[in-house]
Amino acid sequence: MRPRFCASGLLFLLSLTLAALTTGILRAQEPESDEKDPTKFESAAQDVLPGEDLPQVYYVPDADGKLQPLLGMSYERVMQLWKQERQVVRANERPAYGIEKLEISGTATGDRAELVARFEIAVHRDDWVGVPLRLGGAVLRETPSYDGPGKYEMHVDPDGDGHVLWIRGDEEQPHRVTLKLAARVEQVGPQSRLQLTVPRSAVSQLQLQVPLENAQAEVSEGSTLDSVRPLAGGKTELKVIGMGGEFEMTWHAADSNVASVPSILEASGVQTIRVNGRSVSTKATLSVRSLGSPFDHFRIRLPPGADYVGATQSDVKLVAVDVAAAEGKLYEARLDEKTVGPVEVQLVTERAHDAAQADEMLQLAGFEVVGAVRQWGTIAVQVEGNWQIVWGETNHVRRVDDVGADIRRDELAAGFEYFVQPYSLMARVVAQETRTRVEPEYVLLVGADEARLQARLNYTIHGADVNSLRVEIPGWELDSVGPPNLVSGDAAITGNGDSKTVALLRLLQATTGPIELTLEAHRSIEPGAQSVTLEMPRPLGEVASADVAVVSDDDIELIPHPDRMTSLAAHSVRPAINLPERQHEPLFFRTTGENATFVADIQLHEQSISAALATKLSVGEGDTQVEQRLTYHVAYQPTDRFTVIVPQGIRPEGMSIFYKGERITASPGPPAERDDEATPVTIDLPEPVIGRQELEIRYALLHEKPTAQTSTLVEVPLVVPGEGKLTDNQLAVDSGAGIEVKYPKGPWSRDRQPERPPQSDHLALTATAPIPGVTLAVSSKQTPAAEATTVERGWIETYLSHANRQDRAVFQLGSRARQLELTLPAGVDPRTFVVKVDGTRVVPDSIKQREVVIDLPGGGTGEHLLELWYSFSERPPRGALQLAAPRLKSASWVQLLYWQLTVPEDEHVLYTRVPYTEELDWAWTGWLWQRQPTLSRAELESWMSGGNPALVAQLEARPAWDSGTTNHYLFSTVGDAEPLALRTTSRAWLVLYGSLPLLAAGLLLIYFPAVRHPASLFVLAVLVCGASIVAPQPALLLAQASVLGLVLLGLAALLARLMPTARPAPMPSHGSSRAVIERSVTELYQRAPSGGSHPPSTATDPLVSISPEAE
Repeated sequence: MRPRFCASGLLFLLSLTLAALTTGILRAQEPESDEKDPTKFESAAQDVLPGEDLPQVYYVPDADGKLQPLLGMSYERVMQLWKQERQVVRANERPAYGIEKLEISGTATGDRAELVARFEIAVHRDDWVGVPLRLGGAVLRETPSYDGPGKYEMHVDPDGDGHVLWIRGDEEQPHRVTLKLAARVEQVGPQSRLQLTVPRSAVSQLQLQVPLENAQAEVSEGSTLDSVRPLAGGKTELKVIGMGGEFEMTWHAADSNVASVPSILEASGVQTIRVNGRSVSTKATLSVRSLGSPFDHFRIRLPPGADYVGATQSDVKLVAVDVAAAEGKLYEARLDEKTVGPVEVQLVTERAHDAAQADEMLQLAGFEVVGAVRQWGTIAVQVEGNWQIVWGETNHVRRVDDVGADIRRDELAAGFEYFVQPYSLMARVVAQETRTRVEPEYVLLVGADEARLQARLNYTIHGADVNSLRVEIPGWELDSVGPPNLVSGDAAITGNGDSKTVALLRLLQATTGPIELTLEAHRSIEPGAQSVTLEMPRPLGEVASADVAVVSDDDIELIPHPDRMTSLAAHSVRPAINLPERQHEPLFFRTTGENATFVADIQLHEQSISAALATKLSVGEGDTQVEQRLTYHVAYQPTDRFTVIVPQGIRPEGMSIFYKGERITASPGPPAERDDEATPVTIDLPEPVIGRQELEIRYALLHEKPTAQTSTLVEVPLVVPGEGKLTDNQLAVDSGAGIEVKYPKGPWSRDRQPERPPQSDHLALTATAPIPGVTLAVSSKQTPAAEATTVERGWIETYLSHANRQDRAVFQLGSRARQLELTLPAGVDPRTFVVKVDGTRVVPDSIKQREVVIDLPGGGTGEHLLELWYSFSERPPRGALQLAAPRLKSASWVQLLYWQLTVPEDEHVLYTRVPYTEELDWAWTGWLWQRQPTLSRAELESWMSGGNPALVAQLEARPAWDSGTTNHYLFSTVGDAEPLALRTTSRAWLVLYGSLPLLAAGLLLIYFPAVRHPASLFVLAVLVCGASIVAPQPALLLAQASVLGLVLLGLAALLARLMPTARPAPMPSHGSSRAVIERSVTELYQRAPSGGSHPPSTATDPLVSISPEAE
């Protein structure tokens, strides 16, 4: 039954989810009716401009999980448009514009050039088209002049395409624009340089008059110097054709010696200096470049006293010039060819020094590029070995934390930055001081004849590496040190165990930083000593306060003497120290100074054993089960066996003995000489134990069966402990069904503890001594068999109308009682109560409130068919219902109860609760799925009668509500007839519950695109599928009820598709005219910052029109 409707429900819900997802995706992808094809977009500014047609922007996560913008088109299409705009490839389609001619003319005077640029442009669209004129490096001197059949606007994007001309006009006629510009002319020695960024055009030329006679000029690659024509007045006209992109032109007088102009050098350096006790080695990387003419050599001065030891470079040759200079040896770096740089030169130098001369000052400065106008760089200083640097006088340097070199922070002794040459950095190398800090932890294990020490020393060593560590161990004899991977096992000992004993712990290798060492030692305690004095070890160095734990053996009791102890204080909080298990609580202290000493008195104890006995007797008709629990407490010294006394009447081999859940064997002692004597039994333990231990002993005894007329005295022998003091002896007696146990007078007394509730079948006794037995009076208290009533089968019919409730209950039962007592549900109208027994209507013997007594025919023997009819004045309201059933007193349910529920046609059951199970199948009724009971009325009647035709005839009376259009449900349970808990609802509310959430979710997907995120849809699908699995019946019911919501959602989706949202008309605004394709492709990987003076990129924010007032 369940697999069928569960599969149907899951299939329906998954289809529903797919439909919602499809609606959301179609909505996200449908284009606006008045939008153009985004793939035809050619150029736009950052803001919305006339004629812009922008593709929709989506955000997708990149490899790092960050959202990046992605145009609403394929990757291949984006790359194709990008290549078209960059002119990497040309598409077959006609471009939106073309620059047919570019003419620039002007005159250069001093540090500026006044230019006139004339453009002839053809456009191939009747909409706004942006034409990037670029002209980077120039500014407008006047308003542009336009000659053409249309409109124009000029924009400036200093960070992008420079000057951008927007044109809207006739496609067939040319558009002419004239710009008057001013550009900067740079002076580099005798040379003048003009730099411009010009657009590509079919024909381009530049005519520039320079104020030099017979000037010579050079142009950048890709352009051609067409002619150089002298003019009157000491001027020269330079003509260049084929300009495009980054254009540069330089000129100078014909008689000027440009090559002989001194180079203007600047140098930056990265130096790494390694200092030890014998030498100073430096590795330097210099980057040299010229701000003027090219160079092919320069000179470098090394640090004072340093020798060049080499650094091979294929393109640089280093030649010694002056190796005797006191201020530092001079070398010349020669290049293969002239260049303006930058050129990198690597040098390695070394200087010897004697660290024994503590007053020797070293000059660490150097690597000056002679003649360079600007020099700066960083210096990283490292110290090797057990040395440290004392800094002296410095000049033109400052200390920094980050030198930018590839050096770990822990390897850097100091970092500096110099900003001029020459500079001064004086230093002195001295031996490094060592500072040792130790945090000790001591554990003292005190026994009868020996005390043992376990020490854990946590060292932190700063400064120079150390080879050994010293620890004073007054009065102790060293046993071992560790760990073996850090320290040698043969520590050197000075002294003979007296107060001046010192242990020299040799490390396997010199080390610094944090290390942890362990130390174990012992010292003897004189036999019979009444006290003990133990001194703590004293590590040499800076010693922190130590945690001290004192643990004594189990047979030792320590009594501390605070007045005699020194530099020890009791610890208020137990420290985290691993200690061996002992019976005594450990003592914790903390050292407060040097020479910490522990003093305590010693008390030696003998073994002590005590026991508590708890016995439980379960008395049956012919036997008694005995279960005894012996709880021992072993103090001071462990034991490996226990002894118990087994009285006569108990065979030792018949006992089961358990220790820690495992069965163990016992060793019986010699047999008793007399019959009334007990036998000692030794119980060997797996290992010596101490503390609390438990033994469990079980055995059984046979006795005569008791009768109801007289009591039988039963003697029950008990096992008792054979050693130690008995601290408690408890006896509990439980009797079986029909057995009554009493205790006559004897050595046991009744347990009067108030926390134990009195029970008729429980007897509690207690004693103060080990008593090897108890005498009980046992008798029978049988229950008359006539009172036994067994219900084999049950069937309850309940009809809930709009106003009241009517029930019919049928029970097949077997009883030997003459009368049957039952309790009716609360709210039953007594006037409607009808009883039938075996098909015959009977009058109840008595009805008191809800308690009913019915006489059974035939003297109460055999099986009967009980039928009850009753009604309620009103029915419970729809929602959570709890329907109670009649209860038969002293009756047990052994098979099955069916409960049939009938409700009006417009009412439906959502679910029911345990212990009832739905007996329903889903069936197709022509236009929807409905639940039908698995058993019909005829099948239930046949089941109740057991196939007996006579009983079937008795059940043929149909209730009045079994006609008309109603909904039927069937439930079953086993055991007692518990109330039937369920929830119902009306058909209108059911449709609302199913349709409203679906409609709301669908509208969110249609009108709120952010909800269509795949993660949101996936979570929604998982929730729906999970609910279908957890509650398949309500899920399928709600799924059918959601059809109305699905129809409304389809209408909403259709309306949303037919009535798209209108867009405001785009207006021109100031901003960049870089093609949005180029900007979109560029910003697929990094989003443009939102701050600054420029509006956001169209690749990251939706494009909206901006009015002049908004600007």
